[in-house]
Amino acid sequence: MPKVACTSVKHLMYFLNHGKWFDHPVNAKGRKLNIHDVMNPAEPFDKSAFKRFSPHTSFVVVRDPLKRFLSAYSNRVIFHGDLAPWRIKKGTLTLTQKPNPSLEEFIDHLEDYQADARAIERHTAPISKFLGDDLSRFDKVFPIEALDDAAAFLSDHTGLKLEMPHKQTGGPKMSLDDLSEKHKKKLRDVYASDYELLKDFYS
Repeated sequence: MPKVACTSVKHLMYFLNHGKWFDHPVNAKGRKLNIHDVMNPAEPFDKSAFKRFSPHTSFVVVRDPLKRFLSAYSNRVIFHGDLAPWRIKKGTLTLTQKPNPSLEEFIDHLEDYQADARAIERHTAPISKFLGDDLSRFDKVFPIEALDDAAAFLSDHTGLKLEMPHKQTGGPKMSLDDLSEKHKKKLRDVYASDYELLKDFYS
């Protein structure tokens, strides 16, 4: 799911599927592809679809919801410019709030930015949207702080010596100290379902 080592995991799964690392090929129109063009995008959890894969081993990586939100702001808003004025000029974005918001402005008007920009909605949607309401359905759950354990798990499962690549690191590093108590409270309300889902890992 977005902002939980999604790009890193996809690169590793591509290697397992194809026997080589993804090297950003160019399509027929000359556009350089990224890993999300060739690997399935994260979709809202579908219990019936999950059951179809039940014979297979499943794992998931999870992250503290507020830290995930900060990563989304840093990477998508600051680094990738998903709310930048140039997107408005290009005609690919219409905003009801100001472009390039500060962190505080982004939180204050989060619902508007989510409604106006699909990339923002995807990267800040609750984790529970993608995982459902029960982590016990997965064979293994790894907090993002133990990402190397996920690689070790896959190594044991496949018999290959694997290391997790580290992708999508663009953007300034942010911490919970960058949030005021007011904004922490709003975000904890927004992600209350996630904290309930992840109570064995984060509080």
